[in-house]
Amino acid sequence: MSIWLALWVAISFALLGFLAWTLYTLYQQKNTWKAFAKKHKLRYKSKTTMESPEMDGELHGFKTSFFTSEHENENARTSRKLMAIEMHVNSTLPFEGGVASGRMVQVLKGLGFRAEIRPDHEKWHKAYIATGSNKYMLEAYLTKPRLDALLNLMKLHNTWVIYIFRENMSLLRIDTPNPLATSKELNEVVKLMVEAAKVLELQQGESKKIEAEKARGQGGEDSIEVGDVSADGISLELEEEASPEEKPSKAKKPSKAKSSKKS
Repeated sequence: MSIWLALWVAISFALLGFLAWTLYTLYQQKNTWKAFAKKHKLRYKSKTTMESPEMDGELHGFKTSFFTSEHENENARTSRKLMAIEMHVNSTLPFEGGVASGRMVQVLKGLGFRAEIRPDHEKWHKAYIATGSNKYMLEAYLTKPRLDALLNLMKLHNTWVIYIFRENMSLLRIDTPNPLATSKELNEVVKLMVEAAKVLELQQGESKKIEAEKARGQGGEDSIEVGDVSADGISLELEEEASPEEKPSKAKKPSKAKSSKKS
């Protein structure tokens, strides 16, 4: 057998093995998600054989969607598909802002919020971002329990996180390469998201206390200015962590841009 024939056979077996693994993972994912949707009374949609399913509905009191998101790679010539979960927090904040990790940092920067803070938290990484329309209101809102909840999500392997609140919308979202094909994986991620969503909700009377912080910045805020980054193709609902060391690149918005998620 010539070396070229041996190489061809090896490559063929590798490709067939990858295809078999992909099909098995998709089969396992669809069974897991279908059972999860039935248990929690979510809408389940199975797509083509080679595509991941979708789910949406109310989960533990929060409007939630599970779908495939698509992101451009750094060369802008190819894209990468990830699993995305979006959960709407049941509170309207008295100011605008957000917190993000991984490639979602660039998405949040693109929204042009004026003030940026660096929370005093042992797990906070310099690659993360916390930014908003008012520094003092943002500091008052990002209490240690809220930071704990968000950072627990950000520490998940290769997971990009964004929590953003604007006008009448507060959205928590993660994107991960993990297909969440087992019940254990899916339930663990959902549990962390639900815990975070509950903590991120405003408590009774808290909105007025945060609103009162606005007066501290009336004479001009002592803040870190956020650069003016174009937000073409970005609104919200969103999208992208690898590790905090990765360089941010442009992320596409799934729900309203290039994503398989349908509004």
